Amino acid sequence: MNDLTITQVGVNIKTIRRMRGLSQTELSLLVGHKSPAWLSWVEQGERVINIEDLIILARVLKVPINKLFLPPHDEIS
Repeated sequence: MNDLTITQVGVNIKTIRRMRGLSQTELSLLVGHKSPAWLSWVEQGERVINIEDLIILARVLKVPINKLFLPPHDEIS
């Protein structure tokens, strides 16, 4: 993934997480991470996320995985 994609994935995860009413701590635990710092880094585009975590995040957030890669102005819900 390039830097723009990493950043956009993070923004999309944050947007969807907030739409679902989940805190960073709650989502981190649902994905299997003990610390919300991991999710914070992902949402800020400071950490590359592996495919396994992307799949789990999409399942937990109840969205098709491609929604995590949408450009900024596409519909996310």
